[in-house]
Amino acid sequence: MEQKGKRNRLVAFYTQHGSTGAAARMLAQKLGSEIYEIQDPTRRKGLIGFMRSGFQAAFKKRVRIAPIPPDLAREADEILLAAPLWASMPAPAINSFLDHAPLQGKTVHIITVQADPGHVRSEKASGYLKSLIESRGGSVQQIFALTGASPGKKPDPEQIRPQVEEVINTLAAGQ
Repeated sequence: MEQKGKRNRLVAFYTQHGSTGAAARMLAQKLGSEIYEIQDPTRRKGLIGFMRSGFQAAFKKRVRIAPIPPDLAREADEILLAAPLWASMPAPAINSFLDHAPLQGKTVHIITVQADPGHVRSEKASGYLKSLIESRGGSVQQIFALTGASPGKKPDPEQIRPQVEEVINTLAAGQ
């Protein structure tokens, strides 16, 4: 039975190089929430894959993703959406997820992850995500921008951990 005032949270994420996945898994573990990894079978390795990925993101393309379980987020009051930014826009798998995810009446927190520590253009990407979420009946409450590793580099948990702690502290303060 759910405790009064306790929120049911779902962390949904897509990761290609691991930074977004590392942050999402830390968040889910520390919050004790469910986690859902968005699956994109598109080949993205090598120079051609990297260029295709950036093009698809920049032009807000969609890709075929694994089917979303019909009961996903049924029990969740809140969804924490962790989205990698490529070419200053969300990865195509995130766009596809938002087209089909059950967001009606859900509170959503956007968490973008990008290699640029200055978070250049993250506001543009977050605004785009916010408009997609709201068009599907969700309500965006918080927006966070995290710094991950450069493409192709292994994420450093010690770099990600304090950023995740800041997200958790901000969420806790908002309750």
